[in-house]
Amino acid sequence: MRHELLKHPRFGWTAIDREYLKSIGKSDGAIDALLLPRIVQSCENEVLGIIHRSFHRSQWITCAKVFDGLIVEPYPECIDATSGLKQALADATTACALQGWNDVLIEKP
Repeated sequence: MRHELLKHPRFGWTAIDREYLKSIGKSDGAIDALLLPRIVQSCENEVLGIIHRSFHRSQWITCAKVFDGLIVEPYPECIDATSGLKQALADATTACALQGWNDVLIEKP
């Protein structure tokens, strides 16, 4: 799967790094191993960006990005944060799906 991801047009930006790593003597296997985490991080950042923008539209404040999630809180005017969070998660899930990401978003304790 790694080989297919690395040649996918969506990740064409890795070609610059591939050429640089080749120029300093890295093997193809080592290059692939170095580039795959960058692709994963790029995808994660894209999804978190979609979620962040969706929560902002739903009147939630994003306080921090922590690993694979966001810490959010409702704007002070939000009366029912519990049902509001459920709707914000549903809206963010839909926003991700519209961009081709099939994610399940949950509230962590």
